[in-house]
Amino acid sequence: MTMRFFSTTGSALQHVTPVTHIWFEGVRFHVVRLSFIHVRLGGSCYSPTTRIRLLWTPQQKKGYLVMARNLYDLYQSHLLHVAKQRDIKTSGMVDVAETNKAQARALYFLMLDSVLGDHRKKYGTQFNQLPDKQALVHFLVMKYQWTPKQINEMSLAELLLVVQDDLRYDKMNEQTQKFLDTQNWSTINMNFNDFLENEWDPSIGGLYLRWRPNQDL
Repeated sequence: MTMRFFSTTGSALQHVTPVTHIWFEGVRFHVVRLSFIHVRLGGSCYSPTTRIRLLWTPQQKKGYLVMARNLYDLYQSHLLHVAKQRDIKTSGMVDVAETNKAQARALYFLMLDSVLGDHRKKYGTQFNQLPDKQALVHFLVMKYQWTPKQINEMSLAELLLVVQDDLRYDKMNEQTQKFLDTQNWSTINMNFNDFLENEWDPSIGGLYLRWRPNQDL
């Protein structure tokens, strides 16, 4: 069993020699190592004395950990972009309600990028990896037989409306579902009532969910 330590903000702590032990609720845990990887998997708890969030997981395949790290970074990138577009502060004195809405929107865009990432795996090639918005256009062309011109003339709100059925938890791949679980997606009840036209940056998904030949990452 590998234990990873994260601060309450989610930032990984530095490596230490494997001699540390921590007691929590009467259980003695042996610290194998502290990881830099931003992964939130498995159960979690808070130490009442150290204020450090403890997450422990069984050993995972390298590809799975890479994907989990990519999903976390993708979420954070969307969160920063949404906050910037809506002029929401993410540090210092923040509006909790607005921050919660930005987090919900970032998860929603992560789900969209996850669907498009799966689409790139299936239809992307080394000659055309369906970058940026091209993946969404190709997805809608195949699903509704619309022309690219028709799709490109649609607003972001209209595009998200027509893919609403695909942006559900049960339609996500297993790795995305696990990430959503770590973010307590089912408890989200605050959302913005509109979509800003530049709120979704389609290039962000390509940074973390790139098409790779013969690799399932």
